[in-house]
Amino acid sequence: MKKLSEPLTEALIIAQQLQEDNSYPYVTRCSLKAQEFFLRRMLIAVRRIEQIKTKARAKHR
Repeated sequence: MKKLSEPLTEALIIAQQLQEDNSYPYVTRCSLKAQEFFLRRMLIAVRRIEQIKTKARAKHR
C-alpha cells in the first residue's frame, strides 16, 4: 500500500475527530456511502494538488 501523503492523513484524522465529536451530529449521522464519497473527493483533490506541485517543481528547475 502506498504511503498516505501528509494532507490526506491529516484529512482522515480530522474526519475521524468530527465523527467522534458529538457536536457534529450531521457527520456522525452521515452514511458510510456519503463518507466514502467525501473521502474519495478529498483524495482526488489531494492528488491534483500534488500533481500541480510536481509540475511547478519541474518548471522551477
